[in-house]
Amino acid sequence: MTLPTALDAAPVPAGGRKAGLPPLILWGALLAIGSAWGLSQLFSKIAMSGAIEPLGAAAWQAMVGAGVALAALRLTGRRLPLTQRHLVFYAVCGLLGTAFPATLSYEAIRHLSVGIASIIIATVPMLTVLLALPMGLERAEAKRLAGVALGFTAILLLIGPEAALPGWGLAAWMILPLLAALAYAGENVIIASYQPADIGPLETGCGLLLAATLMLLPPALALGAVPIPGGAGWAAEGALLACTVLNIFAYLGYVWLIRQGGVVFTSQVGYIVTGTGVLAGMAFLDERHGWTVWLALAMLFAGIALVSPRPVDRG
Repeated sequence: MTLPTALDAAPVPAGGRKAGLPPLILWGALLAIGSAWGLSQLFSKIAMSGAIEPLGAAAWQAMVGAGVALAALRLTGRRLPLTQRHLVFYAVCGLLGTAFPATLSYEAIRHLSVGIASIIIATVPMLTVLLALPMGLERAEAKRLAGVALGFTAILLLIGPEAALPGWGLAAWMILPLLAALAYAGENVIIASYQPADIGPLETGCGLLLAATLMLLPPALALGAVPIPGGAGWAAEGALLACTVLNIFAYLGYVWLIRQGGVVFTSQVGYIVTGTGVLAGMAFLDERHGWTVWLALAMLFAGIALVSPRPVDRG
């Protein structure tokens, strides 16, 4: 499960922002949520530097996340509907939102820098718009199409002749996070199109994480890929746990912030996620990037701005 987009969000009052909390609290929450998601890339890299297998890491993340989501449902007095329609919805979202992309992302981060992985994952909003167009969820506006074009240009810069990735062998690993980003975008479109009316983001998150656990845990157990405490070293295991906790905190915080600050305000978290990931890789892993990476990052930020949701006039 990754950063939701405006397609997930429940309606909010006029202007796309809900009155109530002081702006300083909202900005602080935005910074904390974005930083948590960005730092999860760093901890993923550390976890995958040990003996933990990507499939096992994805299964662990789904299982712990499902447990936390179930506890949150119970504490709020809500229930998880389990009709056939709900189960199919959970299964599809679990595959696209966790099982498939998490496994690919953990494998890719073994080979790519934290900064590059963070930049690639920023293409989710652009890919979401691209998939939403043929389904009628987005209009073919020049502004948003330009944002999509900027996102693809940024990726081409990362694999071009002047790129910081030495050789096609390493650049080929970029295909995995791109497929992960495409899966996340597909999840966003499925949620926008087919989410049952009687559930919200918390029920959706709980259901898809339970479904992902059922998909990932059996093969991970069969292959002996589930992390055993003490088997991979405290650094890798601690990093995996930190990554899982940060992702859960960020998702629940994002849902809360949409309610408090609105879709337009909350969508700015994408800049913080990507920026934090790039800076964390530089600060803690001594990653250094050439001019093409910084240009790609600037293009992606511009693309995010162009595809970001507009304020909603409900007056």
